[in-house]
Amino acid sequence: MSFMKTGTICSLLMTTSFATPVFSQSEGVMEQQGVWFGGYRRGREEISIEMKIIQDVGMADIKFKGWEPVGHSICQYVFDASTDGTIEPKLNESAGTPANCPQGWSFDFSRVGPDNAVARFSKADFLSEAELAAGLRPFTEDDRRSPVDGLDILGVATGMTKSEVETKLSSVGYEPTPEGSRVAEGRSGSWTQETSRFVRQEEEDGKWGDTFTVQYSSMLKTDSSEPRAAIIARNWSVPADQGLSQLTLLKALEDKYGPTLRSGLDRSWDRSGNNLTESAQKRQMCANGSLQMIDYSFNAARSSYNSRANLYCGPEAAIQVYGDSTSGTARSLSIRIVDPDELWGPFWNTWSEGQYSDLKTLYDNVSKATGAAPEL
Repeated sequence: MSFMKTGTICSLLMTTSFATPVFSQSEGVMEQQGVWFGGYRRGREEISIEMKIIQDVGMADIKFKGWEPVGHSICQYVFDASTDGTIEPKLNESAGTPANCPQGWSFDFSRVGPDNAVARFSKADFLSEAELAAGLRPFTEDDRRSPVDGLDILGVATGMTKSEVETKLSSVGYEPTPEGSRVAEGRSGSWTQETSRFVRQEEEDGKWGDTFTVQYSSMLKTDSSEPRAAIIARNWSVPADQGLSQLTLLKALEDKYGPTLRSGLDRSWDRSGNNLTESAQKRQMCANGSLQMIDYSFNAARSSYNSRANLYCGPEAAIQVYGDSTSGTARSLSIRIVDPDELWGPFWNTWSEGQYSDLKTLYDNVSKATGAAPEL
């Protein structure tokens, strides 16, 4: 019987990876949280399992394709996830093809790695156990990447609190621009994300020649802690009278950030803090696992970006330098540093908040439905 890759869950991109590294996190109800998936194929028979566990409730979607003894069926179950013990799912009779779905079974869920789990079934004649991989899960301190020395822009680094960022930028001459700052709000209204812009060095045409943009991690409105910088960027139009040589600027960048990735000016680090200089090396050290990449967008001074953060890799720095081909002087510098850790945790927190509300409502409604036959 072979493992098969399933489809997507809640628009999460999923790939398979079932290595079982040492797992040091303590077991418990909160360790079950995540979006998990798995599946098997034997000949023409297939079974796929997609499981979502958020706080104290969960949902399992199981699809049978000619899988004996069930045959063909689409089944959805909800369950109470607030216990460390055996979980007893309840069939959602309004989803899929409930008339053919197995009932009366239970399972035990256990983590066997950071992104791996095993579900062991009882009273289920369709499967004894299943390996599951995480497509998305909460961020923990065990996941935190190693620091990278000197990875900042003018002393501002990702992970700094908003007050720390503002104090540092003020000390090097930047002032906030309210018209350049904005706050985005989630559809559910339960979370916000702030992007702030700071300026110094006004050019002759009245435009700002040195801007600093900070995108803070998304925050639940109920969270009283300070937001932390997740993406930082500087866009600098080098004054012509400064006479800064392009080669001097490139050498300063190498001294501060280390060697470049491939032939460009971008830098990349793995989760152990090692500078990566070859594409093949990056593919090896940042190999994709089962966790989805985190989509993000970012609006800097004169451009906007849409990209994805690989949670198996460390921070990345996108750097561009433009110069005068005649004189060799530097004309502009653009630096953007993205920290996957500061995107990961807040993404789970804000995404799961809305998901939990819907899932809790579904669980409550299914639990209230009685299976007793009425008197007719």
